[in-house]
Amino acid sequence: TLLATAGGSSFALTSGTLSSGVLCTMEVDVVATAIGSLTNVIPAGAFTNAQARSNANPASASLLSSGNADVSVSKSDGVTSVVAGSSSIYVITITNGSSVLSVAGLPVVDDEPDDVDFTAWTCTASPGSSCQNASGSGSINSTVTLAPLGTATFSVTALVDAASERTSIDNLVHVDPAATGVFDPVSGNNSATDTNNITTSADVRVSKTASLINPPVGSTVFFTITVTNDGPSMARGVSASDTLFLVYTLVDTVLST
Repeated sequence: TLLATAGGSSFALTSGTLSSGVLCTMEVDVVATAIGSLTNVIPAGAFTNAQARSNANPASASLLSSGNADVSVSKSDGVTSVVAGSSSIYVITITNGSSVLSVAGLPVVDDEPDDVDFTAWTCTASPGSSCQNASGSGSINSTVTLAPLGTATFSVTALVDAASERTSIDNLVHVDPAATGVFDPVSGNNSATDTNNITTSADVRVSKTASLINPPVGSTVFFTITVTNDGPSMARGVSASDTLFLVYTLVDTVLST
């Protein structure tokens, strides 16, 4: 007996008898309520019989459901400039504009620009929606599933290389509704770019110590001069000078890093 109810979410076969070597085929007609790549899985152990046998392996079938939905993406870190060697946090929001259909397996791609390191990112979704990966680092190449009017939000911590000599950085994110069978009537909002000017700031400080506080006349005194860059950016073209008192005669200098 095949038990199935129209509008339900499952079906069952009970009290079946299957002779050895005989193939039994069940046809199940469904209506997709989501757009994208949809996979139905029968888990291992779902089929049993009186001899205590069951299917050892799962079985699955996939289909690509198509439909119309305006999928949009936005991206901003809330600033217009970033200092080399420091981080900003980008917020990426992906929205399903359809009030009827879900969008399943929507690809999201955000590559690290040159001189930028995505040190960490997270993904959270509204109720009924989901993220393929809840967290990660580096470039984003993931998928999200969006319920009707659902959203998924990535929070990306981006570190600009302290040695960067770029004057600006464009950071682009792109979603691909067509890859999930979605016809998007407003494709212009499938990408978003945030641009930041890159500035530099380096806190350079100097200290000096002497090997002898009260040196006898004619003795050698070693002065240690330390130049430190507390960042956050690389300091270029740094120069230092030290004029000795007339009572001192320079013997030697040693430079180390």
